[in-house]
Amino acid sequence: MFRFFLLKASLRIPIGGGGRSPSTALPALPPYLRRLSVQPLSTSAAAAAAAAAPSEPRAVEDRLARAHGFPPESARAVAAAVDPKLAHKLDSFVAVFTGHGFSPSEVATVLLRYPRCLRSNPVKNLKPKLDFLAGNGVAGETLVHVLTNDPYLLRRSLESQLAPCFDCLVKFFGNRRDAISLLMVKRGTWVLHKFTDSMELNIDKLRQVGVPDSSITKLMTVRPRTLSRDATEFSEIVDEVRRMGLHPSSLMFVYGVITLAGMKRPKWEAKIAVFKKFGWSDEQFKAIFVKQPQIMNPSEKRMEQFLKFFMSELGWTADELTNCPSIFMASFKKRILPRMSILLFLLSEGLVKRQSLLGKLLMSEDKFLSKFVMENVGKAPQLLQMYEDKQVLAQFHAFKMQD
Repeated sequence: MFRFFLLKASLRIPIGGGGRSPSTALPALPPYLRRLSVQPLSTSAAAAAAAAAPSEPRAVEDRLARAHGFPPESARAVAAAVDPKLAHKLDSFVAVFTGHGFSPSEVATVLLRYPRCLRSNPVKNLKPKLDFLAGNGVAGETLVHVLTNDPYLLRRSLESQLAPCFDCLVKFFGNRRDAISLLMVKRGTWVLHKFTDSMELNIDKLRQVGVPDSSITKLMTVRPRTLSRDATEFSEIVDEVRRMGLHPSSLMFVYGVITLAGMKRPKWEAKIAVFKKFGWSDEQFKAIFVKQPQIMNPSEKRMEQFLKFFMSELGWTADELTNCPSIFMASFKKRILPRMSILLFLLSEGLVKRQSLLGKLLMSEDKFLSKFVMENVGKAPQLLQMYEDKQVLAQFHAFKMQD
């Protein structure tokens, strides 16, 4: 009892408060009481913390292995990954997931990919989300697949994200089966992360102008945040893409919407200015944009480098580049410069024709190697070395440095 009152007294004493030093803050206690009240307390706490810290992950590991059947490597990894302060939630967390058909290894996958999910209450917060998905057909192996691939769905609100978005998908597809199929494909769950109340209106807008459902589904998987835009803004973007000449029935239409929606107007105009700097007319720009809207994705510096290389250095025209717009997305360092070096060497030897060079930049690696290196290596033995080392002609070194 005496020790209890002594401890309370020591905790009430201001240490260094009000600008005073510790030596002036403790005159009321004799030295022997100061040693008794302060020193043993801090030493014992530090010793307890030091003793508990290394043993706690091991205790978690043992419990996961013995009580829940986790494989040793999974138990060890989870014990190291989770916050020790949250370890007391593991039992109920494992119970919720195994109750929905997850194996111990699959529960470990969820925890390792998203250890912060333990911050949620497993029973009150996580279980209702799993119950909702399972109750709507995302159950068994399907649920395991969805959540082991994208456990971050667990941080979405059930009421404002998961439930209304899933209902929107069911309404769009007309059935649960196709909605579930979307969640199974790569990036298909992204739409659940980006849901807004505008999504249904934006889908209706695309349908009204003639965009097929297959293209809308593509948009959901490639860039669902585009569908989450404000409905008025989205409608204006769709109308502008139509005015530029893209037909709603074409898959390129949704890529045009994605490109325009993902760029602020000043940036868009600055990139068009790069084309005009090299003599492109509005009609020529629209012609290449219709064929490949993603030409606007690279930075202004990258676009200028590209146009300088092909137009100023090699003499190709805007019309010729419009016929092969996908080369705008090719890597300068890995593809354009080393392949063009080989092709120009072959051109100098009369083994290829100039008008066909652009398309050859987009060939698959195996086909390019077979067609232009191996078939000509007998006439020009240095070709194989050029290809393997990705050698670049001296005249291209300045462009290589800019990549």
